[in-house]
Amino acid sequence: MAIINLDEIADSVRPYLKKDTYAARILSAEFTQSKAGAPMIVMQWEVVAPEAVEDNDGKLIRIAGLQFRDYLSFSEKAMDITMRRIKGLHKALELPPEFDDEDPDVDQYSGLAADVTIETEQQAQKTEDGSPVLNGDGDPVMNNNYRLKRVLRLNEEHTL
Repeated sequence: MAIINLDEIADSVRPYLKKDTYAARILSAEFTQSKAGAPMIVMQWEVVAPEAVEDNDGKLIRIAGLQFRDYLSFSEKAMDITMRRIKGLHKALELPPEFDDEDPDVDQYSGLAADVTIETEQQAQKTEDGSPVLNGDGDPVMNNNYRLKRVLRLNEEHTL
């Protein structure tokens, strides 16, 4: 068994990603309902490239394989934004411009890869009652959540 220097292991399971362009693949897409009862599409994405990036301390961290979700809500309040996002998605992924918002063909997305802009949003981890989880110093434990900002273009190299 080898000796491992634990200082070389990234502390966070979900590292902070600077706002940048990454190659990501849609693993799955599901037409479902939100907790509020609105129809929505949930897309599960996976970062496929680059394999690794440097963190703020200059340490190399592996990011290929990191997963995140994108939610497209068809609630009355979000409908205009969602339709613009779907239009951009279809255009970037070279999919047909027709879209059925009552029964969308979510299977057409699985396996497609794109160059996308991702940014990290930090949120305090919460307990079931909504209070923040605190570390040993009394500070809130922060989670890195990835947000898809824009789908730029189809990435045929990483499409399955």
